Amino acid sequence: MKRRMITRRAWTAAATMVALAGLCRGEAPAAGSFRFLTFNIFGAGYSGFKAEEREDRAIDVVRGIAPDIISWQEVNAGWWNSKLFKALAEEFTIVRGDEDEALVRAGADLSQRKANWVNHEPLMFRTARFAMLDHGRDFYHISLQFEKSLTWAVLEDKTSGKRLIAFATHFWWQHNGKESDAIRELNVRHILWRLADVRRKWGDLPVVGGGDLNCAADSMPLKTFRQNGFVNVREILAPELKTPTWHGHVFRDAQGKCRGLDGDPAKKHRTIDHIFFTKGRFTPLAYAVETRPEARDISDHYPVYADLAL
Repeated sequence: MKRRMITRRAWTAAATMVALAGLCRGEAPAAGSFRFLTFNIFGAGYSGFKAEEREDRAIDVVRGIAPDIISWQEVNAGWWNSKLFKALAEEFTIVRGDEDEALVRAGADLSQRKANWVNHEPLMFRTARFAMLDHGRDFYHISLQFEKSLTWAVLEDKTSGKRLIAFATHFWWQHNGKESDAIRELNVRHILWRLADVRRKWGDLPVVGGGDLNCAADSMPLKTFRQNGFVNVREILAPELKTPTWHGHVFRDAQGKCRGLDGDPAKKHRTIDHIFFTKGRFTPLAYAVETRPEARDISDHYPVYADLAL
């Protein structure tokens, strides 16, 4: 049976407004701008929820949002083997990086490599829009939690010739106060170090990136981002938006289907998925948290996206 495609027009017509600057779900970004999406997809097999029961919805949601750059999180072996990445490879270039090299740099013993020691945070970009000039990846702390890492790429707009650095990441997850925040602080400082290294080679390029950072906007790690010249899109365009980005664990309904909870607006501390860009180098145009059931029922995180112009 042929899978039904959700077009941008259908997605927009069925949607409700959730963002500032006139952005409706599925509405194309303004001319000259690009759309950056971050999505923690919820690992395949976690709590028994396989990729196979969510992959078609995930494909439709991504195509409905129509991003130009994607930061993924929790892409484990089950997701890599699913239809999701095979289908999106028709439109996007997938930046996975040299996993073996990154694992060795992080201190892993490759002779004991496990099947799931893969890039859980790949980056994607629309092949028709950008060309890739350079890329790489780093695992943060393989002995502490092998899933958390950084993927980056230097991209050139095929029309304008403008260049930028994009990154995808996922930070340490526990919430036990200063100890966990200190680990996430190290994650931030690793990104800053890597970006400085890339800029030494490619020049002072603007940067956009983000992911599931597992901390709120006022936390110490994110303050470090701001102190080093980065801006959080949500803080600029939607500071009063109450919709959290982590909406609660998925569950099985009476029919055995994967379902997600609606995010509690009273729990703003659950806004832990963030998009950052270098101050003064982009114009933020729009921001949205995708709350439709089609997206909510895939993962415990909502997809989050923003439109920016260089």
